[in-house]
Order: sequence, then structure tokens, then C-alpha cells
Amino acid sequence: MRLEGDSIAVQSASAVERVALRDVRRVDVYRGMESKWPQGWAIGFGAGAIGGFASGDDNDCDFICFNAAQKALILGVAGGIAGSLLGAGVGALVQSEHWTPVARLAEARVAIGPIIGRTTTGLMARFSF
Repeated sequence: MRLEGDSIAVQSASAVERVALRDVRRVDVYRGMESKWPQGWAIGFGAGAIGGFASGDDNDCDFICFNAAQKALILGVAGGIAGSLLGAGVGALVQSEHWTPVARLAEARVAIGPIIGRTTTGLMARFSF
């Protein structure tokens, strides 16, 4: 990839493709695979808390008595904690691609360097955005 004055040039195996900068709306960079545990945690926390808050009711009791608001608060906190732990566990099992947008395409840099190893010799290209 080469950033030219008014276009981006990408070298493929058979040709060089050029795209005018004015036609580029967004460029994303692949950062690898990522776990979805934060999303699972948040979804589990929300679902558990809402479920807990919704389950408080008034009834007669003989030993430890809470009113509906107190039950909703206790069950909401407990449900949020349990749901967040379960959601984070499920989310940790889910993997997906992680892409990030390039903020300033004009500052893109390309560095080319040698690769010298026991069995491999070649060139490496590093793109910095």
C-alpha cells in the first residue's frame, strides 16, 4: 500500500489498484481476533438487574420481612452480579474479528524492512496509521 498525493495505491499479486482519496469514506484496520466478554458482562448485568428488580413483591412473612422496594433492590443487585458473571463467561467463549477505523489517513506511513531468519529471507511491510 502506498499513500500518494490524491490516491491510495495497493499492490496485489497481478496489478496495482488505485483508489482516489475523495472516494474513500472509511478505512478500517484488522487488529486480530477478540473476545466478547465485556459485551457479555454488560448484557448479563443488565438482564440480571432488570430481572431482579422486576421480581420484588409484597407478601406476608414470619421471619425476615422486606417490603417490595427492598426485595427489588436486593434481588436487582444479586441478579446483576450473577448475570454479569454468567454473561462474562459466555462472552469469553465468543470470538470475533476486531477492526478499528483509521482516524487520519493522511498520516499513514509505510516502513519496509528485511526479514532475515534461519529458513526465510524476505521483505516486511509495516503500515502505521
